[in-house]
Amino acid sequence: MWAFYADNHRGLCLCFNTEHEFFQSAKPVLYTHSPVDVEHLVDSQAEVDHMAYCKSLAWQFQKEWRIVFPGEEPKKVQFPRESLAAVILGYRFPEPQFDDLNQVLIKGGYKVDVLRVERIPQTYEFGLINIGTIGPAEGPSSGPAK
Repeated sequence: MWAFYADNHRGLCLCFNTEHEFFQSAKPVLYTHSPVDVEHLVDSQAEVDHMAYCKSLAWQFQKEWRIVFPGEEPKKVQFPRESLAAVILGYRFPEPQFDDLNQVLIKGGYKVDVLRVERIPQTYEFGLINIGTIGPAEGPSSGPAK
């Protein structure tokens, strides 16, 4: 799904370990023909509008889950560092931006596998190539990332 929102396969996808406690409040999205179909879900005591967990049936192939934070203002959400499991680069991800991504991850103290999407010729399919691990070096002499 991320490729459709990631500027023609130039973006990236962050992969998280959903077993981490941060993701325990995630709920599956309900795909429906019409918002009227879910009016029975309205809970006047709920902090979050029930429609935040609904989408059109046209999107049901996504099998999406959501975490919704109550409130009016957009929030900068700090996900737990240890929950980031991998980064997947789109097959058109610009090479010059790879160094920037590498620096951001190292500065943030992340250590993750990096994969790249590969188009499989003569098909509509994609594969993944593991291009390595980004992050601080491990070992007795390694210090914190700067």
